[in-house]
Amino acid sequence: MGRTSTRAVCLATAALALTAVVSACRPVRKRAPREEVRAISLQDPTPRRRAGAPLEADVEALPEPPPGFVHAKARFVWIRKRPDPDAEWMGYMTLGQSLALRRDPRGMVDGGGSICSKWAPVEPKGWVCLGRDATLDEDDPTFQIMRSRTADISSPYPFDYARSLGAPRYRVLPSERDQRAREGDIAALLGKIGKARSTKGDVELAAIDRRLVGVELDLTGAPIPPMFEPAPTVMESDEDLSHGSTIAYVGEFDHDGRAWLLGWDHSIVPQVRVKKFPRSRFAGVELDADIELPIAFVRRQGAYRYKRSAEGAPVITTETFDPHTMVDLTDGVVQVDGRKLFETTTPGEWVSERDVVYVNPTSAVPKEVSSLGRRTWLEVSTVGGWLVAYEGARPVYATAISAGRAGLKDDGTMIPSSSTPLGTYTIKSKLRTTTMRSDRRPNRSFAEVMYTQVFEGDYALHGAYWHEDFGERRSAGCVNLAPIDARWLFEWSEPRMFDGWHAKNTLAGEPTTVVVVHL
Repeated sequence: MGRTSTRAVCLATAALALTAVVSACRPVRKRAPREEVRAISLQDPTPRRRAGAPLEADVEALPEPPPGFVHAKARFVWIRKRPDPDAEWMGYMTLGQSLALRRDPRGMVDGGGSICSKWAPVEPKGWVCLGRDATLDEDDPTFQIMRSRTADISSPYPFDYARSLGAPRYRVLPSERDQRAREGDIAALLGKIGKARSTKGDVELAAIDRRLVGVELDLTGAPIPPMFEPAPTVMESDEDLSHGSTIAYVGEFDHDGRAWLLGWDHSIVPQVRVKKFPRSRFAGVELDADIELPIAFVRRQGAYRYKRSAEGAPVITTETFDPHTMVDLTDGVVQVDGRKLFETTTPGEWVSERDVVYVNPTSAVPKEVSSLGRRTWLEVSTVGGWLVAYEGARPVYATAISAGRAGLKDDGTMIPSSSTPLGTYTIKSKLRTTTMRSDRRPNRSFAEVMYTQVFEGDYALHGAYWHEDFGERRSAGCVNLAPIDARWLFEWSEPRMFDGWHAKNTLAGEPTTVVVVHL
């Protein structure tokens, strides 16, 4: 996954046969019976006729449709090919998610135990085990709480996110005694927070306690939400969030004079022990008749505009481009004082090559692209720092990315460690969110990384909420995308996600998007 600064594994938790995404970017592996991934939003309960569903004249030949929906109460509710715990799994549901039941000639199938009492057929294919982790009872009180806290998959940010400063993770609302046992002198901490609220800046704040710099200190004003004690199948297993790990959270509230965050897994974390991440507004562009390649994305602050002088040559000015903005270019290129300048579509204006991500792909449609459907494929330049999405020969989307941070050898190839693998691949699995871990620091985790698409072994394209250095190499091997871009590509690429599924493998016979990765 690209990491923050360590090689965060971008793998999806649970033995992602889905393709265990990760390595330098891998979602976390599952330790039976514990798993670790995330939730999705409820589906519209309005019945819809799917492709291949029987017409009215055929209905009598099938059993009565089962009632409504199956509801997930665990991080992983596996969707298997057959009603058998040893059958291959195709995907999964997660906390608070609901999935429509499917009519099947076999109806419900006996599961033979309390963990799995029955197998239920689900849309559009597969079977889910009812019992400990899933229920047909929409009024189940635990599920009702979970449903109100599922991932917002209508947004590039399914959750809010923060970086741990060494935060404890509480399973239940902690008493003062619990807080002292885990965090030390709480009265002294509250005194420092009170004093820090009246400070003028970071210098004064650091004098009180440097650990409070950049931390949100005010109370939230929100009451304690409904609570329950999460089971091991609900809450992540780490008791503490190591420094540098991240948390995904769904709410904030006050308790015992402190502000708290409610984690996506229903854990409870003190707000003063984290620094919240701002939401990136960076996004690529859809390409059409008005926006054509080549284009450029401004990398950073201080990208100066070059304008035509009285003598007609470009000269640097004090005016700058806004960071991360897209600059429309012509084909014009000039050299000034050893610098390559690209001509913009604004008459008499240029931008320096060193200040932008220059997107000008030349690859042909790879032979691996299907001749059917939309013929989707992606071209990723690891050194150039860009990605272009195509339908056949037509580019439809372009953006800046962050690939593996590995340096280059003398021959121009990348050093293997922390490099993004070069070659031609296909999307193997898709996860709406997944928790990832660092392969070098197993105790460091990256919570619920959004819109992950595994393309080779442990490597994936996915959103990165922990940085905005798109265009620079800084991941541990995965292809980091701005969250807005990650969601656009996730919804556009093939195979398409089924309604109500949180993650799925590419199934036999499905079209899949080709991924071409080069320097």
